[in-house]
Amino acid sequence: MSASCFPVTGMCHFGALLIVFVLLLLHEVAAIQGITLTDIECEPEYTLTCTVKSTHDWKTDAQFNIAFNYIDEKRFYYLKLSRAGVALFKVTPSGEKRIDMPIQLYRPTAPQVKIAVKRRQKRIVVICDDKVVARASDGEYVSGRIAYSSVPNGAFQIERLRLQPIEEIYYGDDFTRASQEVGVFEFVGGEWRLTGLGEPTGNPDYKANAFALRASSKQPSLAVFGYWFWDNYKVSVAVKPTLANAVGLCAFYQDEKNYILMRWTSALSAGGGKCELLQCVDNKVSVLASKPIGFVPGIWYSISLCATDEALIGSIDGVPVLNAQTLNFSQGKVALYVEGCDEAYFDDIEVSTWEHFYDSFMGHSLSDWEVWSGAWSIKGGVLSGQGESAYLATGLENWSDYEVSVNVANIKGAAGIAFLCQGVGKHYLFRCAPRNNEALVTLSIVENGALHVLSTGKFERWSNAPHKLKVVVKPCGILEGFIDDALVVRAFNTALRRGYIALYCNGSAIFDDVLVQFRERRYKEPPVARQFLKEEYMIPWATSRGMWDVTRSDGAFTYWCYGRFYGEDGGFGEVEIEFDWPRVIQYCSELTFSFGASERNFSSGALLKLSRLDRPNRIRLTIQEGNKVLAQTEWQKEEEKLLVRVSASSGYIAVLIDGEPVIGALLENKLYGNELAIRVGERPIDITLFKLYPSNLFDTTFWKAPVEFYQTRGTWDIVPRWPCELDWSWYGGLGDRVPVVWTKMKFSGDMVIEFYGNIGMDLPKEPGYSRPSDINISFCADGLNLNSGYSFIYSGWDNSKSALLKGDKILAESTQHRFIYPHNHNFSFHQRWFYIRIEKTGERIRCYVYSPETKQEDLVCEVVDKDALNSGYVALWSYHNILLVARLRIWYQKCEPSLEHIKVLKPIAIAREQKRKMLQTVSAHQDPNNNFEVGTGSWIPLSESNEVVLTRDASTKAGGKYSLRITNAISGGHFGVRAFIGHIDLKSRPKLRFAYRLQNGVKVNIYFRRGEMWYALVLTGSDKPPIDLRMKVLGKVQDAKADGNWRWVELNLLKAFMDVEPNAPSYAIDEIVIGELNDPPYLQAGFGGNTAGMSYWIDEFTIR
Repeated sequence: MSASCFPVTGMCHFGALLIVFVLLLLHEVAAIQGITLTDIECEPEYTLTCTVKSTHDWKTDAQFNIAFNYIDEKRFYYLKLSRAGVALFKVTPSGEKRIDMPIQLYRPTAPQVKIAVKRRQKRIVVICDDKVVARASDGEYVSGRIAYSSVPNGAFQIERLRLQPIEEIYYGDDFTRASQEVGVFEFVGGEWRLTGLGEPTGNPDYKANAFALRASSKQPSLAVFGYWFWDNYKVSVAVKPTLANAVGLCAFYQDEKNYILMRWTSALSAGGGKCELLQCVDNKVSVLASKPIGFVPGIWYSISLCATDEALIGSIDGVPVLNAQTLNFSQGKVALYVEGCDEAYFDDIEVSTWEHFYDSFMGHSLSDWEVWSGAWSIKGGVLSGQGESAYLATGLENWSDYEVSVNVANIKGAAGIAFLCQGVGKHYLFRCAPRNNEALVTLSIVENGALHVLSTGKFERWSNAPHKLKVVVKPCGILEGFIDDALVVRAFNTALRRGYIALYCNGSAIFDDVLVQFRERRYKEPPVARQFLKEEYMIPWATSRGMWDVTRSDGAFTYWCYGRFYGEDGGFGEVEIEFDWPRVIQYCSELTFSFGASERNFSSGALLKLSRLDRPNRIRLTIQEGNKVLAQTEWQKEEEKLLVRVSASSGYIAVLIDGEPVIGALLENKLYGNELAIRVGERPIDITLFKLYPSNLFDTTFWKAPVEFYQTRGTWDIVPRWPCELDWSWYGGLGDRVPVVWTKMKFSGDMVIEFYGNIGMDLPKEPGYSRPSDINISFCADGLNLNSGYSFIYSGWDNSKSALLKGDKILAESTQHRFIYPHNHNFSFHQRWFYIRIEKTGERIRCYVYSPETKQEDLVCEVVDKDALNSGYVALWSYHNILLVARLRIWYQKCEPSLEHIKVLKPIAIAREQKRKMLQTVSAHQDPNNNFEVGTGSWIPLSESNEVVLTRDASTKAGGKYSLRITNAISGGHFGVRAFIGHIDLKSRPKLRFAYRLQNGVKVNIYFRRGEMWYALVLTGSDKPPIDLRMKVLGKVQDAKADGNWRWVELNLLKAFMDVEPNAPSYAIDEIVIGELNDPPYLQAGFGGNTAGMSYWIDEFTIR
């Protein structure tokens, strides 16, 4: 259900619509004449469609009536259509009344009219010729049949009368197919086909993510699916636009000329790209909303579009970016969209019913509301309420498990929210009464008109500004009240389970932006490929078994969750645990949970004990805090399957069995521990019987497209781990010396990172690994530079040690923890998935690696950082290796969806596009001499492990008007530019002269290639040759500094070569490069210099 979400452009005509409304009322008829009753039975929810043809061209007072939910001649609704417009009526034994309010003026003129009547519980919506023209709220009649009449008889004909029952929508598609069949899609233009991710062939049972839908089309093209009657839905899809001008999603698709489109263009297009909501009506396109944000090619994104009767909300990576309103269509299919596309990929489509209620009071109607008491009116886009115990209600009697919020202002007396309402005298009430700079808050239950206070609190930051009141209803019976997102009151009460909401005031108040959202679990355990579940060495990460550590003491087994349950309030975070009681008691007769424990002290947490009594379905439940029993009950039910759901947080524990609340208690002391454990008897249990639903966990096996990540270096895709077994594939990075992938989410506060990974085999035969080393994690970083946060480098420095760094500084290290015999014949390495665990708690950081020898986590590094970093992004990376990731879990205190990655990636994309164009246009043998007054000439970016932007800079120069500026777009890399490729005889051109200016932190040299040999003239970079290049050092430039000042290099290059190669038959150079081709430890990753954004300048370059 949704009310008006945003201003309606047609509302400026409201006065005219009211005049028409009054005229229609004057022409009401006492009853429908000459009614024809059909055999069509009404469903609880449905869409009724038909075409009405007029034989008189709407020039008389004739009218056509469609009755629905027709129970008898005194109980039904009907729609009246005439030349004056459209009206909705309700017939009761006491008469009839008009129940709709004008939406937009509609007067039929064409010989035929397409009509749709949507009945969604209390809501009735009328659509004529694809335009929403009337809306009403009434839920009294739910059965009956369809009828119609024509006045006078024969003035109209009805055709294609149809009633479509409506159920909740759910459609999902990850494109996993046994064949190349595309399934339900209808393609409108372009080429659309299934394709494999990573290695295109092979068995999908062995791949983390097997398939996607590939699109290519120069013209706008669509892949359409779904049903014409779909409405009030959210459609989301993963999309990777690699070579495309635009991608998007369509909602309410009618045909090629009528639809709603969320269209997203490339950041590399003119203007930097934009995201738009477009409306196409009869092939005429209009812009409903627009935001200047473009996609960066080559990254997976999640885009979604919520579409209801009026509201359209477009989101990118979980962040709403567009909102608008339309009165067109209101229902229709869904479509994927591409334009100007050589290559784009779609994956993981999901369409589901979008349940919500929102009212911004931008209209003038309270048609979705019912006045219980007091005076309520809309003026200036806000709702005013006044009166003694005034209530204004909306919603449905079966609403449950929801969150409702409203902005309030100008409270004189008290204001609040009534919820789970079953009538004026039966509901809960969250009430706020301001007193100067504070507000007294109560949470009460009203039964039979009597008010009983459940909880009281005080909000001490009250001001004259608007405040947000919020109520959260949890299925376990926990009720919570918030002001400005701060918890103020909480209670456990199960007397009322479902019902309406209502706004409340005692005195007067202003209300705005009412929002009701239905609770969804944030965490869903990610699936894995079937074969992964069968491999013993994959079980720790492929199943939930790997989330638990089992210990035994005093004859009992205790299972400790490796995760940490962080709440945003600093206490134990919310969690739900589900299990089937009959299956659990096959292992034990008693089960105890410890919530909020610390340092693996089971009794330090709050306890919930479930004990089997004399029968399997008879249970004693006890909630205990310390030695004090807070609640205890015995429960039994004659059922074979008893599904138990336990809910807990820092302030409560509650239990449901088969959906019914059984026991609950508020804790007397807030839980500050963040550990969870389950204790059973003397027999171990199958811990996978317990399904865990934390509120603070990000968890991925990369079964779906990696929309939560973006790569700054390398190619990240589904990658085979072993060249001899191409089927076995996981998410991995390759194609760069330092493959780096980042989370799009920003994590703050305490956190635990769990990472299962290894390096890929890069040699076709033994030893299998050319430079085995480096499974690395950076965290609390800026999303671009690895050295901006903490970094744990495992088996680094050519597999000589592991270390924890902050920035460029090593805080702790260990030479004992590294790869042992990393050879393809050593299966304990070759098949192993390394489990790396980072714990950041306040100022303390611990880094662990699981040891198969000790069968426990070895503490590798531990530090206390008094100036600890508290927030940032997480990166996975390696050095000179392919990195593969099987699973990543991040337990966090706070997590923020963000679009900052688009800002980070745009300079990289610009650098790549510039490099692509320059490599196509620059020819060999161009002279390197350049003062950059006219252009860049032969100077172009290096092609590998290098993303730089070249610009002619007029703001600084050594001579003339311009210099060449080289800016690093990535962290580290070669930071290089190639000045020349061809042939220069140094005997005829022996002297080198150029000016340079280096920012602080820039480390580069100038290199000359002769054949396969490189020669380095050292500026500020390393003088140690890399292991993968044949290189000699010509010398070091004296007084070379990275201080931001212009300096000159003048050198007899011929003499320098003759000093190094005195017996060479000739002295010539084939290539000139400025950058960092040497490989000191981790400089190529941006540690110690050459971070993103750094620049250096070259000017007046000559070889004469």
